[in-house]
Amino acid sequence: MQITRGNAALAGGLLVVSQVEVWAFGRLGGTAAAAALAGVAALLMLWRTRYPVGLAIAECTLFAVAAQVSLAQDVEPLSATFMCTLVTTWFTLGHLTDRVRASIGLGIGLAFGLLATSPFRINVYLALVLTTFVVPWLVGSLAWMRSQSSAERERVQSAEGVNVARVSANPTALQQLTPREAEVLELMVEGLSNSEVAARLYVSLPTVKSHVASILRKLGVRDRTQAVVVALSHARD
Repeated sequence: MQITRGNAALAGGLLVVSQVEVWAFGRLGGTAAAAALAGVAALLMLWRTRYPVGLAIAECTLFAVAAQVSLAQDVEPLSATFMCTLVTTWFTLGHLTDRVRASIGLGIGLAFGLLATSPFRINVYLALVLTTFVVPWLVGSLAWMRSQSSAERERVQSAEGVNVARVSANPTALQQLTPREAEVLELMVEGLSNSEVAARLYVSLPTVKSHVASILRKLGVRDRTQAVVVALSHARD
């Protein structure tokens, strides 16, 4: 079972925090039971990315039990360890590629909020679920959307690169061009803009744009830069 360095560092750090806050500051009642519950919650971060939904259920269960232990000592169930583990878990859930599991994770948080605010008070419920579950989940989802967008851009760029390489390797790629289009392409290789090409050939700008569009279409490339790459690759052959 593979455990990443990041998860190991997170779990180790939280384990230290859990024991310090219980024994040094009396959080969660300052008992051995509280220390054990907080310690287990911290160690479960080792499997944060592998079993996020199961981890969400386990963390909520541990926090509920720790809250009861704390209240039995007439102490408010405040814990930096549990706050960190819950926020981190729901960020992870929001970042899941499987959006069904991600939605299930959000539902677990909303349901736990109902159980934790008994008797139910809407202000307490909203404060709990927004800060602990909803906001971290939304931030994780935004991070997931950004990573998906970056992956898609990389995929498109890779596909375009393959296409340019394919065209460049085709010895007949430039033979499809008319003499005028070949002349326009030569001027593009020299770095001339459409306006400069028009002036050099004594034709109108719309005519040059039409030639450029035809060149891109026949070569199967996306822009002028890729067309120039194809032209240069054949010039070297």
